[in-house]
Amino acid sequence: MSILGIDIGGSGVKAGVVTPEGEILFHAKVDLAKGQSKETAPILEAATRAGREALEGAAGKGVRATAVGIGVPGVVDAKNGVVVASANLEGLRGVPLAGFWGMPWDWVPGWPMTPTRRR
Repeated sequence: MSILGIDIGGSGVKAGVVTPEGEILFHAKVDLAKGQSKETAPILEAATRAGREALEGAAGKGVRATAVGIGVPGVVDAKNGVVVASANLEGLRGVPLAGFWGMPWDWVPGWPMTPTRRR
């Protein structure tokens, strides 16, 4: 089982496909331009692009991710997957990350307290 991890930060998005042991199989980074952290669309576009690049790179090595974990600096309503507050990502407040990519919110077995979305 491999997992796509997406780290959404104020200056950019990093994504990587990793094994449960933490080995990074492929990674990608997409920078946000100054001021874009206040807008929803550029943040979600960067997250989608970084995630897609990481998935495509891993697929080129014959690896397929079976789950997605998303990290943001701030407070997330874990039950609903909605960003409640983020000091440096104003554009994510109120955004339902769990439903953005059209997959249900779930938890990866064996990774306690790791919110993910199954593929």
